[in-house]
Amino acid sequence: MSTLLLCTSANAAPKVVASIAPIHSLVSMVMGDVAEPELLLNANVSPHDFSLKPSDARAIQNADVVFWVGPALEAFLAKPLEALDSKDTNVALIDAKGLTLLDFRDGEKIAAASGHKDAHEHEDDDKHEGEHDHEDDHKDEAEHAHDHEDDHKDKQEAEHGHHGHTHVGDHDPHIWLDPRNAAVMLEAIAMQLESIDPENAETYRTNAHNALSGLQSLETKISTELSNVGKKSFVAFHDGTQYFEARFGLNAKGLLLDNPEVSASAARMKSLREVLKTEDVACIFSETQFNSDVTATLTEGLNVKVEVLDPLGAGIETGAGLYGELLTKLTGSFQRCLS
Repeated sequence: MSTLLLCTSANAAPKVVASIAPIHSLVSMVMGDVAEPELLLNANVSPHDFSLKPSDARAIQNADVVFWVGPALEAFLAKPLEALDSKDTNVALIDAKGLTLLDFRDGEKIAAASGHKDAHEHEDDDKHEGEHDHEDDHKDEAEHAHDHEDDHKDKQEAEHGHHGHTHVGDHDPHIWLDPRNAAVMLEAIAMQLESIDPENAETYRTNAHNALSGLQSLETKISTELSNVGKKSFVAFHDGTQYFEARFGLNAKGLLLDNPEVSASAARMKSLREVLKTEDVACIFSETQFNSDVTATLTEGLNVKVEVLDPLGAGIETGAGLYGELLTKLTGSFQRCLS
């Protein structure tokens, strides 16, 4: 009889799909024993350059709800989700109210703040000096970075549009790496699940409340562990951990790549080597999901440590526990790099 009851409960549970492992983890926290959400992307695969398999497309079509970050991260999901009959099925968590959203950073601008501009940026400054005299003095660095991006957008799309990593929207989509954003997403996930599955609404609310308490404890623990390394600087592989850096006061001196699917220019490599030689840079990061040869080339002959960051949770067992372990591993990577 118990087996029959379990089968009935499983059949009644909503069919839930999550795009990437950290989002899947947050959804799993909320769903608990009600059901296991389906994960589309293994954590060792970058969502920046992924194509849906037929089985993935079927899972999306059959889902009661799909949780994803948004088109700036999982561009491969935009069209399949637009085609769904019910808009309630499509939950882009970057639209959740209450998130802290950060603009994309420009690696050249970060290096320039240290006094090291790429060669072509010097040329652009001279060429466009007169053109920008009319700009208001109060424009901040983020706005200038977007201006630079717009200047080159057509060229980049023509040359690299097949990579699916042009900047969609104004905000960096790696929102889950700030635990306070994760808290907002937990609440949004719980509300959506309650609306489609009111029978289990109390379970979802209780699970979300317990998970929120866990996130608060995790943030306090990480803050303590990173309190002594925040003043030391590093070069990041690409803008994948900006939210973690901002939340815990870490100091990036530059980005190797603005687009992880496009090779660094010779000018960018030269500029960053100069930063590594002359600035107090403790280390440079590579990422699990991308080839690390470029970081080895950049640091050749220099006394700079190389450490690996993983913003997605590769090698961690998927499920509710992945998120906490992911942030704990990131903390360890920054501690080893900056100690």
